[in-house]
Amino acid sequence: VLAVIPTIRQSDSERYKGKTAFLVSGIGHAASFKNMVEQLGLKILDEVAYPDHHLYTNDEVARIRRRAAELNADVVITTEKDAGKLRPWLTPHDTGWCAIRLGIDWTSGEAALRQMIMKRLSRQHEERSA
Repeated sequence: VLAVIPTIRQSDSERYKGKTAFLVSGIGHAASFKNMVEQLGLKILDEVAYPDHHLYTNDEVARIRRRAAELNADVVITTEKDAGKLRPWLTPHDTGWCAIRLGIDWTSGEAALRQMIMKRLSRQHEERSA
């Protein structure tokens, strides 16, 4: 039976404010993930940051589970991307695991990136049509 890892939305922030958290991530910028969790008002007790695109093992999840219990963390917080990779190793007894959806805020270059993508897609379409 797969465990359910609910996604925390910004609107849920009051529900999680003041809770203690153990963070788990396998993303390129773990610091931005940590910052987002802090902005939700959670108190971070510890974190483990694996390399980007990390594939979790049963042993790693067991270590995460033990560390969260040692810390007496209210929740284990991960990213939505990592939740999909962690879910197969979780059991129905693993309550308190939550995921956060990460987003992108463009500061510059969005138009140039969109133009580059559209140009590439147009070229691919032309190549297929020929």
